[in-house]
Amino acid sequence: MFEEHGAWLEARFAEGRVLFAGRCYDGPFGLVVLDVGDENEARRLMAEDPSVRRGVQTAEFYPFKTFLAREHASERLTEEASAVAHLLDLLDSSAGESAS
Repeated sequence: MFEEHGAWLEARFAEGRVLFAGRCYDGPFGLVVLDVGDENEARRLMAEDPSVRRGVQTAEFYPFKTFLAREHASERLTEEASAVAHLLDLLDSSAGESAS
């Protein structure tokens, strides 16, 4: 499942719709920053993620306005086009409980 999730993220990165993605050290979740046209597109992408589609992870939408960005990225980012998808990894949290 997570290989498919990773491959999906890599494909969206190659399309230019994922700016960056990674797992957080201090919790069973990760962050995905999208560069899309509007909130509907962001929510559509989030729902297409294979791990979200199968109910293994959930995604939350947090729009934001870019204050600082390196190189030309700040020119592309606008309040409407920027979103952070917070992915909660339900497998890791349940795996830790069953190991106890």
